[in-house]
Amino acid sequence: MNDAQNYYSPEGELTDHFITERWFVDQYIGDRLCTWGTNANGQLGNGNQSTDTGSFYGIYFIDNTSYDSWSDVKCGGDHTLAVTREKVLYAWGHNADGQLGNGTTNSTDEPSLTSLGSNFNRIKLISAGLQHSLAISTQKVLYAWGHNANGQLGLGNNNSTSTPTTVGTTYNWVQVSGKGFHTVAIKDDGTIWSTGYNQYGQLGLGDTTDRNTFTQIGDDTDWLTVSAGRNHTLAIKTNGTLWAWGANHIGTDNNVNEGILGIGAGAISYSTPRQVGNDISWISISAGGYHSAAIKRDGSLYCWGRNDDGQLGDNSQTSKNIPTLVYADNTSLTASIGYEINLAQWKNVSCGEDHTTAVKLNGSAWAWGDNSNRQLGYNTLPLNIFKYPHKVEGSGDDWIAQRGRHFESVKRVSAGRKHSAFVTSGSSPEYYVTQG
Repeated sequence: MNDAQNYYSPEGELTDHFITERWFVDQYIGDRLCTWGTNANGQLGNGNQSTDTGSFYGIYFIDNTSYDSWSDVKCGGDHTLAVTREKVLYAWGHNADGQLGNGTTNSTDEPSLTSLGSNFNRIKLISAGLQHSLAISTQKVLYAWGHNANGQLGLGNNNSTSTPTTVGTTYNWVQVSGKGFHTVAIKDDGTIWSTGYNQYGQLGLGDTTDRNTFTQIGDDTDWLTVSAGRNHTLAIKTNGTLWAWGANHIGTDNNVNEGILGIGAGAISYSTPRQVGNDISWISISAGGYHSAAIKRDGSLYCWGRNDDGQLGDNSQTSKNIPTLVYADNTSLTASIGYEINLAQWKNVSCGEDHTTAVKLNGSAWAWGDNSNRQLGYNTLPLNIFKYPHKVEGSGDDWIAQRGRHFESVKRVSAGRKHSAFVTSGSSPEYYVTQG
């Protein structure tokens, strides 16, 4: 039977785009979790950690022995959050600020339950910041924990906490995102709210003053989805328009025109929402460290902002201040890398600090940008930068015999500061409709 499934963006935000698909799920294998990149703080969850950030840590499948499969994953600064199909939350990696939510500040290199416990099976959405974490339950309750020096938890104080804490007393949250030191969330009435660090106006409140409680941005009630970057924010409205605010230029003189917001060179920062172009077909967004990405309804993928490490995927290292199409088919490039990079096949994208990961409609995972910590999942050649999308693939007899098919059945992908992860099924999807 074909099921019409809601389309979700990298931060787990529901959009009005629908894709009809059918998954031939292998119940024995289930949906698996795969991680790769730096592991200095155990953020790969593979049961060990290394401080040698120059080596390749491999791609590890995290076996969930308590539940039959994973449903979502989010990579933060140096920690990882993941939810099982039963909506139970796990966390691992760095925990100095309590971002794992297990009631301690002890780091762990294996998936561990948060203080919510195994009986709390109501987690719907998750988001991992640099040092804080967020979750929304099926009852629309917002939880926040971890680092709070800038008020990014929205609890009315600046005290960090190691246990998931309910935000406010109204339970009507439907979207949340926190990547840097600020958090932005949407309520079920379509209003958008922000809290935390605000040096560059990333809270969208018309000033640069930090907040420690969620404050409404403007009066609009048609916000659909949001993604918070390190110092900027992206959001989509119900009419398909894309908006951005916060830092537009950060860094040294050679990055003066990096254009993180995608609205052109302009000012250094903007403290209120600014529309990105005139398109009304945006369906998915991701705000990274100093770059951004978005997908249109036709499946085309655009990136903009800083491009020192090729994180925009346009086969250059030149920053772009407006949305730029991710590198498409090219005869010479196709011949050199052995496969084609088609134009309009993308369904999911996630921006890390200096790298980008994405998933195509056929279930294949791709990555580009900084590879210094092997966060692109690539170690065949001594390359630390990829300026165009590289297909994430395993290698060796073990991958071919046991896990090879997982690399063609990716459902969700997430890029952290220097590590990446995806959730994959035991088989590939078939898509029937690609428009709402």
